[in-house]
Amino acid sequence: MTQLLAFAKPQPLLTFFALTFAISWGGILISVGVDGLFGVSELDEARLPFVYLAMLAGPSAVADSRQRLRRRFSNRAV
Repeated sequence: MTQLLAFAKPQPLLTFFALTFAISWGGILISVGVDGLFGVSELDEARLPFVYLAMLAGPSAVADSRQRLRRRFSNRAV
């Protein structure tokens, strides 16, 4: 955990985008499965709301971190 935190602290923007990507695509993989993702099997219409929720979950889950990023960079002198 400390190694992950040591990587995330000096590179907050990269960490934000990596977390957003991982949460969004992880949720999509969970909701449609690997076969549905690659088009091997048909995607049920009942699963589509879960796909849209997964796409929105990534940025909204990390939104609090984004506020912290703004505060961190607003205190620095340019």
